[in-house]
Amino acid sequence: MTKPTAADILIAIGKAESGDWIDPTDVPFRWSCELYDPAGKRVGDGDAHTPQGAMALAWLCAWAPDALGNAHVEVGSVPFSIPDGWRFELAPPFAAATDEIAQLGPERVMAALDRLTAPTDSNMMMAAE
Repeated sequence: MTKPTAADILIAIGKAESGDWIDPTDVPFRWSCELYDPAGKRVGDGDAHTPQGAMALAWLCAWAPDALGNAHVEVGSVPFSIPDGWRFELAPPFAAATDEIAQLGPERVMAALDRLTAPTDSNMMMAAE
């Protein structure tokens, strides 16, 4: 079973308290994790640059749901050992970005692609060389 280590959880707590966590709306290519308790209920989520970070933030979300917003985690509120039965579902960076692109709708995706591929002075100069 894939799960974060105690060190991963400690790093997530440090990131929460220092404000050093990513905003998923600003970072399209990231690891995402959804956490399910032993009863199968979704209880947390996390997004980070690594799978370990995403899992640790999902674990933190389950035990200290206001940690990112408050930049505080009560000492002892987050267990460092994960019992059997908890399920971490990871989505790699490409999958997370694909889901977001699908939510935009075809018109917005095409408009974004048009902006990205529109001729500019710099790429016109490279084409001429």
